[in-house]
Amino acid sequence: MHYAGIAVNDKRFFPLYRVCAERHLPVFCHTGLNGPDWPRWAPSFRVNLGNPLLLEDVLAAFPDLVIVMCHMSYPSPSRQPICSMRTRTCTWTSRP
Repeated sequence: MHYAGIAVNDKRFFPLYRVCAERHLPVFCHTGLNGPDWPRWAPSFRVNLGNPLLLEDVLAAFPDLVIVMCHMSYPSPSRQPICSMRTRTCTWTSRP
């Protein structure tokens, strides 16, 4: 999503989120920056689409959905707890 230049709260993904919630499948979302060569292999990537606050609409619509926010929402980690308070979310950190 993020790499394709599409926000995680785009309504086109809501049918997918519904199925994942019903089947208790986690959704992994990229909520952070990317490596230094991202313009070359992901030209549609936009940093603002990694903002974890974009997940709030999804979490409000699907409170039972488990979302894993990859890369701890860097550079916006202070926004991550707002999403975590709404539903079951967790973070996945990359190894250095």
